[in-house]
Amino acid sequence: MPSDGRARALSRELIDVHNWLRDELRRVTDELDHYPGTHPTDLRAHCLAFCTALTDHHTSEDDTAFPLWHNAFQSSHRS
Repeated sequence: MPSDGRARALSRELIDVHNWLRDELRRVTDELDHYPGTHPTDLRAHCLAFCTALTDHHTSEDDTAFPLWHNAFQSSHRS
C-alpha cells in the first residue's frame, strides 16, 4: 500500500496536470478570441498538442495512479 505521502503526491500531481491543461485550453481560446486572423493551421497545431497531452495524461492515470489508488482503497476496507 502506498504511503500517505505518496498518495498525497499523486493527488497533487493530478490536480497540477488538470490545472495546467485547463490553463492551456483557456490560453488557446483567448488567443483565438483576441486574434481572429489566426490561421486554421495554428489552431490545428494547438488542438493536436492539447489532445496529445490529454491522451498521455489519461493513459498515465489508467496505467499508474488509478491501479495504485484502487489497491490502496481495497486494502483500507479490508482492515
